[in-house]
Amino acid sequence: MDEARIGDGGGVTDRLVVQITLRAHDQEAGLMDVRVSNRPDFSGASWIPCRDGEVLVLPWRLEEGPPGWRRVYVQFRDAAMPGNLRTVRLHVYYRAGT
Repeated sequence: MDEARIGDGGGVTDRLVVQITLRAHDQEAGLMDVRVSNRPDFSGASWIPCRDGEVLVLPWRLEEGPPGWRRVYVQFRDAAMPGNLRTVRLHVYYRAGT
């Protein structure tokens, strides 16, 4: 993975709706798609097509709740059969209403 960040990458946000920036590549089979979730089991998450080295900027809604740490899980899948998965966990501290 080349890049994965929430917002500007500073680790703090005062908004529940953020942007996630992703860029990755796979030197062997090639990158095929990615999915994003607030849950580590990716329930309900859909695969989004992507290509090696492509920068994806996705709007994302963090989990509701009081100020505190939020986690976003990102999973990349390559074009091998069966596809190999790479999972990344991103963190951001949510401080409401500043």
